[in-house]
Amino acid sequence: MATVVSLTIDNSPTAMRIAIDLDDRTIRTWAGQVVSSLTLKRRDRFPVEVRFLRGGVVQELPSGATGCLGIKADKDFNGQFVASGLAWTKSGTGIAATYVFDLNLNTVQISALFAGVPTPSSVALMLEIEWAEGNIRTSSNTLPITLENDIIRGDEGIAEEGGPIYPLPGDLLTKSEYADLIDHPVDTNNPHAVTAAQVGLGNVDNTRDADKPVSLATQEALDAKAPALAPSKFRLDPTGGFQLFNPDTNSWHALLVRGSSGHEAIELSSAIP
Repeated sequence: MATVVSLTIDNSPTAMRIAIDLDDRTIRTWAGQVVSSLTLKRRDRFPVEVRFLRGGVVQELPSGATGCLGIKADKDFNGQFVASGLAWTKSGTGIAATYVFDLNLNTVQISALFAGVPTPSSVALMLEIEWAEGNIRTSSNTLPITLENDIIRGDEGIAEEGGPIYPLPGDLLTKSEYADLIDHPVDTNNPHAVTAAQVGLGNVDNTRDADKPVSLATQEALDAKAPALAPSKFRLDPTGGFQLFNPDTNSWHALLVRGSSGHEAIELSSAIP
């Protein structure tokens, strides 16, 4: 039969004692009763003593196992932790092996949940515990929490940060890797060594216009033109009259224009060798 468990689990007023069943990942009391929900108090701070059960018997996790505890607002799975324990300390061995988190419910995130007029008497949270043995990570079922408001205040100290955003930064990038990621969008030095062929530009030459070769068709068209020194076949003679250009000799020759007023015929002649 499911049991609603308050902070004073197993008659311990100073710790919350829970067990995780390795067979079905349910959260239970140390006596083995299934816990369906927790009722906790805002601004309290206490250890959470966790044991692991298999077949009802306490189990010691392999050496080096790590664990974390996270609490978030109900159904806000991608939100920030409002309270967390990102590491545990181990005490005892064998059937006395216990893993202890330091849980602080006096956080700025929890205070924000209680903001408003009128101030809520309680808020709904959810708890999950994860443990890792090498590269294998396992987590408990999600446990509903009712967090009651506080009346007597003043000796709890300054509210702390509830924990990092999800996912944990350490699960994704180190600080140096994060800095590299931030710098990446403005890096114009082709950090991935992308080639022209990879982006469909394999036939494009990175050549200045002034250095580009002339195609055969263009060269043939240019060859049919007058040389650059003689852009026109006709020009004015500096001493008067006209000159005609001979491309074979690359030279200019006097052009005689004969005619008379009133006549339509004009005679052009030139002594071209």
